[in-house]
Amino acid sequence: MIRRSWSIALVAPFLFTRFDTAARAAGSAHPIHRSHDVPAKIRCKTHVKPFGTVRFSDWQFPDTLNPVQSKLLVTSEIDAGILDGLFIYSDRGALTPVIAAFVPTGANGGVTDGGRTVTIHLRHGARWSDGSEITSRDLQFSLAVGKDPASGPYCKHTCDVIAHIDAPSRYVAVLRLRRPYAPILAYGLPVLWPYRWRNVWNGNPHKAANVLWNDTSFNFEGPDYPTNGPYQVAPGGFKDHSNIVLRPMRYYSTLTCGARLDTLVFTYFESKFDMITAAVKHKTDITQDYTLADAAALTKHTRALHVR
Repeated sequence: MIRRSWSIALVAPFLFTRFDTAARAAGSAHPIHRSHDVPAKIRCKTHVKPFGTVRFSDWQFPDTLNPVQSKLLVTSEIDAGILDGLFIYSDRGALTPVIAAFVPTGANGGVTDGGRTVTIHLRHGARWSDGSEITSRDLQFSLAVGKDPASGPYCKHTCDVIAHIDAPSRYVAVLRLRRPYAPILAYGLPVLWPYRWRNVWNGNPHKAANVLWNDTSFNFEGPDYPTNGPYQVAPGGFKDHSNIVLRPMRYYSTLTCGARLDTLVFTYFESKFDMITAAVKHKTDITQDYTLADAAALTKHTRALHVR
């Protein structure tokens, strides 16, 4: 039985901290490190048996779960459980490795050539939801997708600072920058995609870009889409506009040996008032997407809610 702290996340949208950091920290056998002491390989002889259910809520409902077709904050809240990136910012504002084995710096040899070369080491054994391993070729492919005109191009004024990516080994990607770019790890990386995805694309960046950015039916509202996080939308888990059910992704072993929770349920409420009322009545565990203007309404219930 999991211990629940009936909590409200009181944060302005621009200060939003991704839900997955807190969700997978509970009971994690592999704590998140901030430097090069992160183990490059997770050896999972067996996966943990997930248990418990956590409900999280918002007063918005996503227009799609495709991360590059939506600009809604609520979409990123849900996608945080199903999609991992190379790095993430912790709740203390520290850049933290996820799929990357450690944060490259000048001190550890990850940043060289006056800031024009950045070497990223990937964790061994991180996998996509079809079971294929995440490798440096995926990062090379993702840059080509992000630079393709069908994506916008997505990389315009961001990851187009990367001239090209070398892949000297399966788990090492060397970014060759056109010029030094200090926020390269925070704002200059492409969205990570698999080099192949079933019968949708096979190493063709233009086809992948067109499907991902322009095909509205490619909506990530089920388990048959390219994800790499600890959870994925369950079969039939996106049936109505009130609840979205996430279940463990069977191949996940990036930070832990399997997802820790058996079920994550996103519940939509029509207003902030309804959402706060539900939290007070313990009908939802975590609510979010507030601004400081909502502080007065929230602090009326400090005995029932934990506001942070």
